[in-house]
Amino acid sequence: MALTLISLERGDIHTFIAWFQIDDKYKEAIVTDDNKIEWLRELPVANYADYELFAAIMGKFNPDILFLDRPIPLEGDIDFEELAVKMSEIEKKQREFIKKTS
Repeated sequence: MALTLISLERGDIHTFIAWFQIDDKYKEAIVTDDNKIEWLRELPVANYADYELFAAIMGKFNPDILFLDRPIPLEGDIDFEELAVKMSEIEKKQREFIKKTS
């Protein structure tokens, strides 16, 4: 199974809301700190010319979703702690970008 993180945001202290590409599907999920996954929706990758088009279309429906400019391949199963580490890395890059452009 090919697993790629394409969007990540905090739900609350105990959850992340994320989009993944899993094989031939884009899937949105809520991931809890006890590693329970609630799948919200899935869309076929084949419906979109490429990842950039998918992110642009989804962004029009929900402008609050931040899709990653470089999706992150994940090893193994979806894990809350791994997502927390990725979130910290993403936030660090965002802070660095803001400093450079301010």
